[in-house]
Amino acid sequence: MLSNQLVQGVQILKKILLVDDDCDFLQNLSSAIEKDFEVYKADGISQALKILDTVPIDAICSDFYRRDGTGLNLLKKYTQKINISLFNYVGE
Repeated sequence: MLSNQLVQGVQILKKILLVDDDCDFLQNLSSAIEKDFEVYKADGISQALKILDTVPIDAICSDFYRRDGTGLNLLKKYTQKINISLFNYVGE
């Protein structure tokens, strides 16, 4: 479970990466969860990989079918290195 921590009176938010090529969906989902998570957004796998190379992400929420790969590409590349949660979904 992704729960935030309280360190010396300061809440430390979990970092979540949202990956989808639908910019409106990304913005809506980000707005819905940004009070509970530090949100990073990517509109494709290559952008997501750049974020993952520089930011210690706790969870990924990704559209499964991507024109530049699938959410499994992220899983295969990063779960071997770190303990990360991945949520895939399929839109219409």
